[in-house]
Amino acid sequence: IRLMVVEEVLKEFEIQTNNNLQRLGLMDWKVEYSVDQETKAGTVRKGFTVMIQSPVNNELVPFECWSGGEGQRLRLAGTLGLMDLIANRTPNKWTIEMWDEPTQHLSPDGIDDLVQVLRERAYRENKQVLLADHRDFITRGEFTGVINVVKDEKGSKICIG
Repeated sequence: IRLMVVEEVLKEFEIQTNNNLQRLGLMDWKVEYSVDQETKAGTVRKGFTVMIQSPVNNELVPFECWSGGEGQRLRLAGTLGLMDLIANRTPNKWTIEMWDEPTQHLSPDGIDDLVQVLRERAYRENKQVLLADHRDFITRGEFTGVINVVKDEKGSKICIG
């Protein structure tokens, strides 16, 4: 029974992650999660494995092969997928999400996709989404409020805009 539950949860996690990949602009990408993986020698390796299929490769590639903006989008999709999985299986819903520098390594298009996803989550799930970042989001227009912490030779001050 335990393996059946693990398989069911892992499949739901995979679906949630793949849904978020699409939202984050990685169209035609696919994530596969598994707890057992067959090696080239035909043996079974135990452990959690994440494999990725992209539009440029027909073979599944280990998650560790992706870096930069694509790697960050994959990590974000996995994080969002895990949050969705937990939310679906928890009776108590949280009303706040805090994201710490999620735009690292993302291109301007990647940032736009992420901000749109977070905005839609906030409205759809009726929650506050807080984003801490070193980028200037004032020009993005997607936020209901911005708090800037400005540090100069006199110290730090909070500017609410």
